[in-house]
Amino acid sequence: MVAASATAALLPVVPRDSQQAIKKRTNLYAFVPARAAFGFRYYAWKFQPGPRPALRIWFRHKTQRNRQITFVASPQTGDCAAGKEKTFQLDGNKVYWSHTATEQ
Repeated sequence: MVAASATAALLPVVPRDSQQAIKKRTNLYAFVPARAAFGFRYYAWKFQPGPRPALRIWFRHKTQRNRQITFVASPQTGDCAAGKEKTFQLDGNKVYWSHTATEQ
């Protein structure tokens, strides 16, 4: 059981083949999270090209499939601290986030 846990800890949260596909498809926006929230597993990714490009990576809860986290990487302009964005610290890194009326 310990060996299985150690092996799982070495595996990236976004599979390597998906990372390679993201890098090839998105070029400049090849960002992937290094960790996922407890109980969440990689599900899928999609790149939206165009004037407002965005990379989205979905993680679903392993037992509660209706729960998901969407990681989004997109080019930003301006000062994040001056807008409506909220912040939190994650292992010493400041993370900016925002929400709409239907999601955050």
